[in-house]
Amino acid sequence: MKIKRIISEWIADSELNKTLHVRIITDKGVFSGSAPQGTSKGSYEAVYIGTEEAVIHVDEIIPQLKKIPPNDLTALDKYLESLGGERMRHYGGNVAIALSSAWTKMSAFANNMSTEEYIAKLLGTKPKIPLPCFNLINAGLHGAFDKKNKPFNPIQELMLIPVSDSFEQGYEKIMLVFQNLKKISGESLVGKEGGISPKLPFTKSLQLLEKSIKEAGYMTRDFRVALDAAASEFYDIKTK
Repeated sequence: MKIKRIISEWIADSELNKTLHVRIITDKGVFSGSAPQGTSKGSYEAVYIGTEEAVIHVDEIIPQLKKIPPNDLTALDKYLESLGGERMRHYGGNVAIALSSAWTKMSAFANNMSTEEYIAKLLGTKPKIPLPCFNLINAGLHGAFDKKNKPFNPIQELMLIPVSDSFEQGYEKIMLVFQNLKKISGESLVGKEGGISPKLPFTKSLQLLEKSIKEAGYMTRDFRVALDAAASEFYDIKTK
């Protein structure tokens, strides 16, 4: 496989914000990746840089990128690490994500594997469908705000993980719970991630999930609760 051209550009994400998009054109096909940004920013996550700047950064390193074997994702990652510095501060985490995403697909194809098979090989494991985490209640910066412009519930995502024998069975459980959640809460406000956004504190939001599970005919042991707190948005290290 030979890389013929690498194109960096911007596309619109689901919220109509500009985000970086990379296309790698080879003699065997085109492989692409993008890097939409989230609303909240973790204090330890890779640094996001402006989309226009990210496009320029990709263009700057195209000659070096073409020297990296198309079938070697590890070589690309090592090169990006050498450029980025701590948390990809110098070149941007979105540059790394878009390039790595496209390169992963290309490397998998070059190694005659599906993308999931290739990733599993790199990790020394076997490909399998991951446990689905369903984000049913959106809060924090993704949800409803009070009159003081503060979230009713600071915990950004309240998710349920169904305990089930298959992805399909788990999905059916969540469908029933989510329909009950909407009916019981009477909430029409939709958060940024597609879940409901009730004007309730954290504990009452958990109680609402519990009631929705039972109304759907299940027991709480049929699910696990998962949280994405996005704690950097509300935790103050000075006041704790």
